[in-house]
Amino acid sequence: MANDFFTPSGYPSNSAFGTSSDARSEFNLIEDGFDKLPALAGNSNKLVRVNAAETGQTVSLITDDGVNVTINGSIISTGGITLGTTLAIADGGTGAITAPLARVSLGVDIGVDVQAHSAVLDATTASFLIADETKLDGIETLATADQTGAEIKTLYEAESNAFTDAQFTKLAGIETLATADQTGVEIKAAYELEANAFTDAQFTKLSNIETLADVTDATNVAAAGALMASNDLSDVTTPATALNNIGGSTVAEINSIALKKVLVFG
Repeated sequence: MANDFFTPSGYPSNSAFGTSSDARSEFNLIEDGFDKLPALAGNSNKLVRVNAAETGQTVSLITDDGVNVTINGSIISTGGITLGTTLAIADGGTGAITAPLARVSLGVDIGVDVQAHSAVLDATTASFLIADETKLDGIETLATADQTGAEIKTLYEAESNAFTDAQFTKLAGIETLATADQTGVEIKAAYELEANAFTDAQFTKLSNIETLADVTDATNVAAAGALMASNDLSDVTTPATALNNIGGSTVAEINSIALKKVLVFG
């Protein structure tokens, strides 16, 4: 008859008398056996369990109302399990109490961690490879492959320091090898290479000619050993004057010079 709840003492023995003290001791053992059971009041629908020391039973956090079983606030029914709190991922749960929060917790948030369903992708048979992505990354936004020359020119001329039509026209109007910083020496050398240019030699020649020079001047004619047409000997009054005017030294020379004058000037 002995069990984990009560072990009889064996007193009194069969057909023997016992004392009241011995009877109370036996009843105390029976009471100790009942104390190993949980109380009834306040524990409706709760299941009992053996304690960790295996010395008795205690009320668990599991209730059974005949329809659902509730464990620590989480309801287990034929329709599923309704948890009263989150079940950690490490314990086999999702760490959340709603489907959207569960996706976030598990790292599969649609549109953030994973691609949402796309009918376009469903209809696509070709795979988008890493090489395709690299190629696409290298193409500028709004890039085109069919721009005309005029379009390219317009876009280029919109850039700073671009070579424009106005500059092209200006360049066309500048002679080949033209410079804007020639020195006076360079300009003079270039000029003197031209036909009929006024050269240094001509400048020197001009410098040696007297101001208002006149080749018919009497002094210049006499210095050249010539005879002026006005010397008709009418002003000769003395041999000395004649000698002085016509440059002769003797009468014979005077006659010879006079003859020459007559022959030359009539």
